[in-house]
Amino acid sequence: MSFFLGSKTKAPNQGNAVDQSAYPGLAGPAIKLEDHTNTVFCCAFSDHASSSDVDLATASYDGTTRIWDVSKSLSGSKKMNCKTVLKGNSGGVWCCTYSPGSEWLVSGCSKATLAIYSVQKKYQQLGVLKLAHGPNAIFTAAIGKDNILATGGGDNNLKLWKIVGEEGGGSSAGNGGGGAKMP
Repeated sequence: MSFFLGSKTKAPNQGNAVDQSAYPGLAGPAIKLEDHTNTVFCCAFSDHASSSDVDLATASYDGTTRIWDVSKSLSGSKKMNCKTVLKGNSGGVWCCTYSPGSEWLVSGCSKATLAIYSVQKKYQQLGVLKLAHGPNAIFTAAIGKDNILATGGGDNNLKLWKIVGEEGGGSSAGNGGGGAKMP
């Protein structure tokens, strides 16, 4: 999937080649994520407040969330380096999102699993919430102000979870209807 910013909305029909002059908003050449073995459904940028590094998380149907070093590709490299591979989900990964300030990364998958990772701890998995939307896939997730996680799933529901930091004796989240642990 490619997104083009600028005045035109369709890529010219030139196979894999893209005439960058036709897309003034395109920041660089298209970069193939060769490490993924299946469709990439979602991507999210980190916003590390204390670092100049920029991470890009990608969620793929190959069952992984991968973290990429974007800094080098924006400086002209044609290959993006995969920093780490996260395998906390139990199926194809549909979505990933960073919390404001990039304290956490959350991913959701086709087998209704939410996984949460600590960005400061080099993407250490903090926990997994199984069957967050019953047996249905989690298709979208977003973390907003006050660490409220919103998830949308194949059960036609939107659920809100509160992510609580580790310093309070463990992290937890609840959807208002009962005490699910997150992580």
